[in-house]
Amino acid sequence: MLKRYFLLLILLSSCFRSKASSNDSTIQITSANTIYEFRKTKAQNSVEITEKSRITYLSTTIGDHFTFSESYNDQVSIDDVNFKLDGRSPFNFKPQYSYYSVDDIFYSDSRVCFFPIVFPKVGSNARVDIEQTIKDPRYFTHIYFTDRFFNKRKEVTLIVPRWMKVELKEMNFGSNNIKKSMTYDAKQDADIITFIAQNLKPEKSESNSPGPTYIYPHLLVLCKSASLNNQNVNYFNTLADQYAWYLNLIK
Repeated sequence: MLKRYFLLLILLSSCFRSKASSNDSTIQITSANTIYEFRKTKAQNSVEITEKSRITYLSTTIGDHFTFSESYNDQVSIDDVNFKLDGRSPFNFKPQYSYYSVDDIFYSDSRVCFFPIVFPKVGSNARVDIEQTIKDPRYFTHIYFTDRFFNKRKEVTLIVPRWMKVELKEMNFGSNNIKKSMTYDAKQDADIITFIAQNLKPEKSESNSPGPTYIYPHLLVLCKSASLNNQNVNYFNTLADQYAWYLNLIK
C-alpha cells in the first residue's frame, strides 16, 4: 500500500522532526538512554525491534514547560508511556494520541503521542519512560543523537543477535564527542553495541537549512537479513532486494 511506502516514511519523519525542534536552552536533558533489541516474533517467522527509552529533563528557570511528543505509525506501536515529575507520577497524567498532518501530503499513517510537562520550580526533574515496537526491520532506518534541548549525556545500545545481519553507518559524527564500544553476550549469542555521546548541542529550526540527515549526528541502520526457521530472509541485503520490496508495495 502506498501509505507504507518507504520514501514517504522518511519524508514524514524528517518533517515531524524539524517542526518539533526548537532551541529551548532553559531546559536541559541530563541523561537519555535508549536500548534497541532485535527479537524473533512468537511465531518465529519475522523480526521486530523493541525500543526502550528513559529521558530525564532539568528545569533551569522559573516557568519552564514544553510538550513532549513521540511520533509513530502503522509499523511502529507505542506500548507504554510513564512520566514522573520530581519523583512522583501526576494524578491526572494521560498521554494524548492523534494523527499528525503534513502539508501537501494527501494521506499518511503518521501519528503522534504527546503530553505537557510543566516544571513547578527551578531545579525540578522530569523523567519520561517510553516503550515502542518496530514491527518490520525495513522501517528501522536511523537513530538520532541530538534533541530539541541541550543533552549532557546520550547513550544508545543495540542488542543484535548473531542470526540478524545489520550494518551501522556513523553519519555526521564529526567533532561530536561520541564513543563506541562492543561486547559479546554468549548467553544471548548477541553483539552488544553501545554509543555514548556527551554535551550535545540542541537542534535548531531554521528556514532553508539542510535536512537533519545532512547536519546532525546519527546512525544509519541497514537491516540486511535474518535467519528464521532455518531459512534466510532478506531485507535490504542488495539493491535488488530494496527494489523488489518497493515494487511489491506499489502493486
